[in-house]
Amino acid sequence: MYIAITVLILLFLPVHSAAQGVDILQPAAPQTLEQLSVRHNAEYLERRAGALEWAAANEVPVRRLLDDGRVVELQYIDESGLPVFHTTFNAVSAVSVGTDLLYPEGERGLDVTGQGYFAGVWDAGIADTSHKEFAGRIIPRDSFTDPDHHATHVTGTIAAAGLNTGVRGMAWEAEIWSYDWNNQLTELTRAAAEGLLVSNHSYGLKLGWTREDGEWVWNGSPDADEDYRFGFYTRSQSRALDELAYKAPELLMVWSAGNSRGGDGDGTREPNGPFDCIGPEAISKNVLAVGAVDKIPGGYEKPSDVRMTSFSSWGPSDDGRVKPDIVAPGQALYSTLPEDRYGFSSGTSMSAPVVSGSLLLLQQLYHRNNGRHMRAATLKGLVIHTAHQAGKNRGPDYSFGWGMLNTQAAAELVAKEDGVSTFIRELTLNDGDVYKFDFHSDGEADIVATISWTDLPGAPPFTDKINPPDLMLVHDLDIRITDETGNVYKPWVLDPDDPEKPAERGDNFRDNVEKLLIENPEPRRYTVTVSHKGEFRGGRQNFSLIFSASLGQPVDQTNLYWTGGDGNWGDPENWSLVSGGEPAGIVPNDTINVVFDENSFKSTDHVIKLETDVACRSFYWLTRGGYRIDMAGNDVEINGDMVISGNIGLAGNGGDFIFRGDSGIINTGRNLGQPLPMVFDNPAGNWKLLSDLRAESLLVRTGNLDLSFKEIYVANLSAAGEFPGSMDISGSRLYLTESFVIEEGLFEVYPEDISIMINLEEDDSQVRLSVPGVVLDNIEVLKGILAIEGDNRAGRLVNRAETRLTGSNSVADMILYPGSATYLAGGSSQVFDGFEVVSTPENPVLIHSLSEEPAGIIHDEYVKFCFDHLDISNVTAGGLAVFGSGTNSRLSGETSGWIPGPCEDILFARFDVEFPCAHAQTRFADRSDGSPGSWFWSFGDEAASGDTSNFINPVYTYGAPGTYGVTMTISDNGGKTTAEREISIIENTLPENEIVIDNQMKRFLSRETAPNYQWYNDGLPIPGATRRSLDMAEYTGEIRVLLTDDQCNRFSETLVVKVEEILPGQEELVIYPNPVSDYLTVRFKSHYTGEVMVEVIDLTGRITANYGMNKEKGVLIFTMGSEWPSGLYMIRIVAGEEIFVERVVKR
Repeated sequence: MYIAITVLILLFLPVHSAAQGVDILQPAAPQTLEQLSVRHNAEYLERRAGALEWAAANEVPVRRLLDDGRVVELQYIDESGLPVFHTTFNAVSAVSVGTDLLYPEGERGLDVTGQGYFAGVWDAGIADTSHKEFAGRIIPRDSFTDPDHHATHVTGTIAAAGLNTGVRGMAWEAEIWSYDWNNQLTELTRAAAEGLLVSNHSYGLKLGWTREDGEWVWNGSPDADEDYRFGFYTRSQSRALDELAYKAPELLMVWSAGNSRGGDGDGTREPNGPFDCIGPEAISKNVLAVGAVDKIPGGYEKPSDVRMTSFSSWGPSDDGRVKPDIVAPGQALYSTLPEDRYGFSSGTSMSAPVVSGSLLLLQQLYHRNNGRHMRAATLKGLVIHTAHQAGKNRGPDYSFGWGMLNTQAAAELVAKEDGVSTFIRELTLNDGDVYKFDFHSDGEADIVATISWTDLPGAPPFTDKINPPDLMLVHDLDIRITDETGNVYKPWVLDPDDPEKPAERGDNFRDNVEKLLIENPEPRRYTVTVSHKGEFRGGRQNFSLIFSASLGQPVDQTNLYWTGGDGNWGDPENWSLVSGGEPAGIVPNDTINVVFDENSFKSTDHVIKLETDVACRSFYWLTRGGYRIDMAGNDVEINGDMVISGNIGLAGNGGDFIFRGDSGIINTGRNLGQPLPMVFDNPAGNWKLLSDLRAESLLVRTGNLDLSFKEIYVANLSAAGEFPGSMDISGSRLYLTESFVIEEGLFEVYPEDISIMINLEEDDSQVRLSVPGVVLDNIEVLKGILAIEGDNRAGRLVNRAETRLTGSNSVADMILYPGSATYLAGGSSQVFDGFEVVSTPENPVLIHSLSEEPAGIIHDEYVKFCFDHLDISNVTAGGLAVFGSGTNSRLSGETSGWIPGPCEDILFARFDVEFPCAHAQTRFADRSDGSPGSWFWSFGDEAASGDTSNFINPVYTYGAPGTYGVTMTISDNGGKTTAEREISIIENTLPENEIVIDNQMKRFLSRETAPNYQWYNDGLPIPGATRRSLDMAEYTGEIRVLLTDDQCNRFSETLVVKVEEILPGQEELVIYPNPVSDYLTVRFKSHYTGEVMVEVIDLTGRITANYGMNKEKGVLIFTMGSEWPSGLYMIRIVAGEEIFVERVVKR
């Protein structure tokens, strides 16, 4: 017997100890995440209970503290039957990674500290909330009471205030949600629904060789020389984390890579590593796995400054992915300890919080500049894009991953993002599509392009073999850059079969991050292409693109830079060929790009004046000042792109930005100034929005506008219908303040997963919505009035304020909240496939007709709605549904169909079905409301007679699979109602069965096996007779056995047992079945009692088998196997002086 223990390890190595906002979180998909958290919680409780039983049986402590300070705690039993434990990985960081440059006193002047932000820390316990470095910023989210040494040290690295100047955390004004590591998946899911952006996990599985209390301990299987879990993508950890990441796309989980490298062992097996020694959590595709390197006190200057620790685990994953993702300082880090103490610790437990705190600052900086947070894939891609080169070769490797964290470079990219030479784009690639853009490099800086995406969870193999190469990547995206001479540049790739081999360029089919570097590029035009292999599950994949280059001027384009301050657009003296340069003496036209940058204005209040319509190729507003354009009713025609990386203001009235080019991108993510009026007008035009948008108006006259997967704040959104064109708003969220109108005609709208939000400043302000033929998936009215004109369709309509339906509409889910008012056009019919009303006595829900003519609500499914506290006037209820209005509603005018009174008293028929299988005892159970007094069932079996019943809970047997219409009509003194359902009768999963007689054991035996048995005698179940056999001495009459599995049941053939006296001359020998394939039953009827011999004789006269038994009076029934060759045999019964013979054929 052996016990192999799987342990999660807090990743630190103790050295010694010494005594010494603003809430801007955005919730992520709460309904989906709540369902996931419920599932994880149920799985955890079940697995935890089994693990505690295992611990008790094997006398293993559930939680223990090792001599070196590491904590070990039992969690569950994994897929291979091994117990899993969590355990800690203990084996001048801000300066090393450049995070200090983001602080208020930092030379970059970025002034981010984490104030108003939360990081989640899961650890061996809760951090010390009373430590002076935290000052009330630790929020315990678990019932764990005693402060934990390791958790306090990790938390200090993220968020210590710096009262002791040597321990200031990365995000030293952030708050911490502190959890212990038990039930981590449930808690992570719930935290993601609350808007958590970054979580830290400085622990993992205890694998391979570990040193415990002075001895080497082997944690793998005793018959294996290597722990297969190194690098393995597991279902319980790796896949579960990837699933969570996919459903919570803003949460980036930071996981310690582990301290397993260098575990020498006791000599009976090879040591751990050096490669392939990372555990399953950090192996997940969508987490950020962090390795540990030495601190760099003076800051990074060159790759050789980054020195690897002796313990940090190395990749690759079993399928060859780059792991760890990044490295950070983790050697001898000084941080907080319980009871206001401080101390040093080492390990990837220490490097992970360096990264977590820095990531929080990057999110804060990005939100300040863009008004929203990055997706997790974007943040991960940004960190990899800007990482310091580490190791002896260019590109990634399996030791340092993509390099060392470079917070400074990441922050500078965010701060300097201009949408042209440096940008971060969050995009969506539809199935079969290719994303492209062109740029012109001046050759003065490297070209770097990184794509990153949150991939669907992989499908791990069911194996405990070492290093299965099965690829875990589900959606394989590819980035390429092609120059104008035809050269194709590919991203970095590694070879897992030769992990020390330097990175090369090639096709990366393993990672969900691809980084492409062109060093010393030639000054020429380049094209970036992002494509994909195979098909996308769900039809699309979100991805992030981070790009940086030094751009020059293409020979076929000219840039004009505004230098005029206050001045007239049409004055040639106000434009220069270089930023801040001398006047060019020319004005822009439709082939010239216009650029407004920091050198365009000399003071703080400048206005550019338009005296006529003007034109340009592309429009770049790169200045951060609040400067304005006075359009004075004139238009700016744009024939290329619009990029705004600062705040733009408009002075005067009237005028539009009119897009007339064949293609163009629009990136206005930095514009927190005035909303823009935008018109799109080119039948061949294709425009794509790359950022969220604030617009006064969006009008598509002709052409194709892609607004998908963005947040758009717009007063008026409209499209003309007389010309072909399209608008893709799928996956976006539109905040409307005045109107959304699509004229009927040739124009197409793609609205999948669109959300329309109405949240006006005044209660009596109104938004007009008219989009006939377009299904809007989600509409929410938060404040103000929404008037839906004409006949429309919606997926989900949530009314928290006032909604007016002036036509006849179809809504999949209509939800009315307390105090809301819904007005319906007189004579209209509103079809609600789903209908939910939430009302209170203080805030009833109002549903009125807009005129004296009644309106109607229809629900065409047989369900019962139980409402109360309604105010209904001139609105009827109809269809197949039953509408209960409760005891506290006010009904006036024509309100037929609404039934007042307690809902439970309203008669409503419904039933359940169990065992819907052919040849089964299909059971029907009445589940009706009210007080029915009679029942009538029709089972819809037209091929049979007697397919009706008056029982409350009848049983019926269908003779064949198929679909049957079942009705149940119930009646009381006030009337009757009928429930109708189509049920699918499937093929019976159980075989035909018969009862055989075991004469030796004196028992009846079911020939077939099943999970469950119930024996019947003369039609009644025999209490307690639930085994495969039944004692035959106790029963006569009709005997049957009912087999049951999780889908079907099935009766055996009936065996009639009776006691009769056999007289001479009434002897009989019967054998069956004949021919026989397996079991043969011999039935011998005779007055003889005593010893009987049964013989099987072949055609040569040889006795193939013989059986002796004792026969009492009556009938002897005997079953035997027929393990003989095929052919003709004689069955001979010798009973005293008498012999009986029958022939049988063996198949």
